[in-house]
Amino acid sequence: GLGDVYKRQGLDTDTSEDHVYTDWDAVDAFAATVARSARRRAGGPPAEGLVDLDAAFVAPDATLRDVVDQLVAHDCGIVLVRTDDVDPFCTDSMGGVLGVVSERDIIDAIHDGADLSTQWAADVMATDLVAMPASTGVDDMADAMADRHIRHVVVPRSDGRVGVVSMRSLVGRLHGHDSANG
Repeated sequence: GLGDVYKRQGLDTDTSEDHVYTDWDAVDAFAATVARSARRRAGGPPAEGLVDLDAAFVAPDATLRDVVDQLVAHDCGIVLVRTDDVDPFCTDSMGGVLGVVSERDIIDAIHDGADLSTQWAADVMATDLVAMPASTGVDDMADAMADRHIRHVVVPRSDGRVGVVSMRSLVGRLHGHDSANG
């Protein structure tokens, strides 16, 4: 019963009829804990506000030097690779995105002896993209990133635009800070 709940939370457990529970700070703290737990189970608030719609894009035949230039210019960790001939009214749910090139992909390419001026983005891009709608809860998105060992999720939008949510942005939101890109 209620007394057991109070005991588990370390609250006053006297539930006799002549005793009125008055530790309202503890009750409020307990209610806040229950509410946080319910939000967590529901996936948390939507990630909509974390979607970077100014994501960097390159064509598949862009050199890795071009990719690095975009990473630096956009101060981000990932570049979306998409076809040059994207129809603004594209019905492709990924907005023409074929893959992504991350900082890690560039480092791996350099380690393997790639010439950044001659190797193309299409040569190193990851094509097994994780895409989620912007309505996905931040907790669910963070869980998906952790489960798949990735730092970015592609967010296709119904208007044909494609954005990115980074782990940096999610961690910032989960800890009460806002972060625009990553």
